[in-house]
Amino acid sequence: SMSFFYGAGCVASFAAIGNIMKVETAFRMHLREFQPFWKFWGTKMLVSIAFLQSMALSIMPPFCWWSETRVNLFYASLLCLECFLVSLIHLAAWSHTQRWYGCRLPPGADRAMDDYNSEEDHSDDMSASSSTADTECDGSDFDREA
Repeated sequence: SMSFFYGAGCVASFAAIGNIMKVETAFRMHLREFQPFWKFWGTKMLVSIAFLQSMALSIMPPFCWWSETRVNLFYASLLCLECFLVSLIHLAAWSHTQRWYGCRLPPGADRAMDDYNSEEDHSDDMSASSSTADTECDGSDFDREA
């Protein structure tokens, strides 16, 4: 029956949020430069919305009186709107101007990009056309140990 799935959804949602909170608190000092507050909140909202909203729509009037098709369409529409709003939070939270994200490349990435650019003309390829100047860096942050 549906009550089993609501119960399983409740357990899974709370377990996911609990694990996110454990990671957030256990690694607080390590994540400080990462500025995790809004990153974690965006994830918590997405996990919570899906389960709690489906349960609320099944018990709250007038939604509980609607047909299953109408409720599912409304639920999907709400999720689209809510995911868009959470994406705006993520857009700000995952800014490309944050120091941790900036200019650091994994070992060998700069060499791989140089090889890619020297093979043939990729002028129409956006990933090849970006330069270090686009990242607002002076070049001193690059890890070029590889």
